[in-house]
Amino acid sequence: MINNSDDLGCMEVKTKEFKPFFSELILAARLYKKGKDENKWKEWKPFVFVSSLLLLLAGLPLILIAILFPDQRLEIVRVLFGLSKIFLGLLLFGGGLGVLGGMFVGLIRWVIFKVKYPDVSNQIATFTPDGIEVTQGQRTVKIEWSSYQSVIEHGRIFLLLKKGKHFDILPKRALDLEQIQTLKEMFNEKIGKVIVKN
Repeated sequence: MINNSDDLGCMEVKTKEFKPFFSELILAARLYKKGKDENKWKEWKPFVFVSSLLLLLAGLPLILIAILFPDQRLEIVRVLFGLSKIFLGLLLFGGGLGVLGGMFVGLIRWVIFKVKYPDVSNQIATFTPDGIEVTQGQRTVKIEWSSYQSVIEHGRIFLLLKKGKHFDILPKRALDLEQIQTLKEMFNEKIGKVIVKN
C-alpha cells in the first residue's frame, strides 16, 4: 500500500505480511559477505601480483634449460606433464571435498536457524519519511533512517546494512512493482547509497 503525495516527504510504503525464507537469509549473508570479500580483494591484490611474478620467475629456469639443452626438452615436457596431472588430481579432489563441505555447512546453518528461530512470526514493515516501523504481532519497533549505512538491491531482496555487522532483509515478494520503485527513491533520498547486485 502506498499513501501517495506529490513528493517523497509525505509518502508511506507498507509491505504485505511476510516472514523471511531461509533461502533469503542465506542470500542476504552471501551478499553481505561478498561486499566484505571485495574489500579484502583490494587489500590482497599486491600479494597476488607478487606471488604470480615469483611463480613466473620460478618457471624461467626450465625455459632456459629447454633453450640451452635442446636434447633435454622431451624430459622437461614429461616432468611438466607429470606435475600438471598431479596438480589436476589435487584440484579435482579438493573441489569434490569443497562441494561436500559446502553442503554440510548449509545443512548445519539450516539446523541452527531452526533451533534459534523455531517460530519467527510474520511481520509488516512500514516505510515513512521519519523511519521504518516493523510490526510483529502486537509489538512494533521503530528504526531511524540514520541507523542504516547503505542498501544492497538484489532481484529477490533489499538488504539494508546497519553500522557494525547487522542488517535487515526486505523480500521483494512483499511489495508490488510500484512500491519497489518508490522504495528505491526513498532509499536514495534517506540512506543515499543503493548498490545493485545480481
